[in-house]
Amino acid sequence: MNPRFRGGQTSLEFTIIYAVVVFVIIIGALAVWKMGVLKPNLQSQNTAIEVIGFSQIRPTDAFASSISDEIRMRLVNEGGYSITIPSGGLNITVRQSQCTLYPTSDVLIDPGSNFTAVVYCEELQNFNDGDIIKALTTINYTNTVSGTQYPQSKGVVYLLVGPVT
Repeated sequence: MNPRFRGGQTSLEFTIIYAVVVFVIIIGALAVWKMGVLKPNLQSQNTAIEVIGFSQIRPTDAFASSISDEIRMRLVNEGGYSITIPSGGLNITVRQSQCTLYPTSDVLIDPGSNFTAVVYCEELQNFNDGDIIKALTTINYTNTVSGTQYPQSKGVVYLLVGPVT
């Protein structure tokens, strides 16, 4: 190879390697952003909630009451079509104890709309105000357009126990 082109080849190789590295970093950043890793925890004045898992329908707010032994959970339909949660389609387990299934009748949730579910759980008597509990949550739902049933959108919800009735 001609020695006067050796410097040009080196700089071209250097440029290509750095372009590939920048491209990989951008793709990785987009993947992390799309997975929702960079979303902050959802919090409001009296509620602390952290949600792991779920798709299409997502808990956005939840609270556990040590007085009334209930978990109130707001579910939002993040998909582009209406869904139906069948009777008993929301299951919550706290410390191996199954909470009372809810809803008692089918619930229709339009795209972008939300629904607040109330689940009774005797296990909440064993917690103190201010405790954070881990609630294993399963949501069964049906796409009302296609009729497709999604048997288990599973996830974990960490929520705050408080005295609110």
